[in-house]
Amino acid sequence: MFVHVTDGVGRSLEVRSHGRFATRTQMAVLSARDQGCTFPDCDAPAEWCEAHHILAYSRGGKTEIDNLTLVCPFHHRWFERTGWESLFLRGFPAWRPPQAIDPRQRPVFHSRFRVALLGLPPELPLGA
Repeated sequence: MFVHVTDGVGRSLEVRSHGRFATRTQMAVLSARDQGCTFPDCDAPAEWCEAHHILAYSRGGKTEIDNLTLVCPFHHRWFERTGWESLFLRGFPAWRPPQAIDPRQRPVFHSRFRVALLGLPPELPLGA
């Protein structure tokens, strides 16, 4: 069972599942937003990925879009053992490295989100 809220024009505002596993609709929304594994610069496509709870389901994390991100099977099993932590910041999934990699533990976004995070237009004009 799930809830799917739209804005009246057909855009998904929220898709929430009452269970642990993401629904097909949630996976479609995640695929459109994340476009593949969100671990920094992993190139695994969306169809190879699994939905990951940013705040673990076992710790009360809900199965909703802003608490899910796509992660390839390798990174889904690897990140916790190596001290990485997933976050949702500025509308995008991010990853906090362990102190051994970055003592300040600054969040890292996948490079495919940089244009949106910098507020740049998708295509820059040629010549100016």
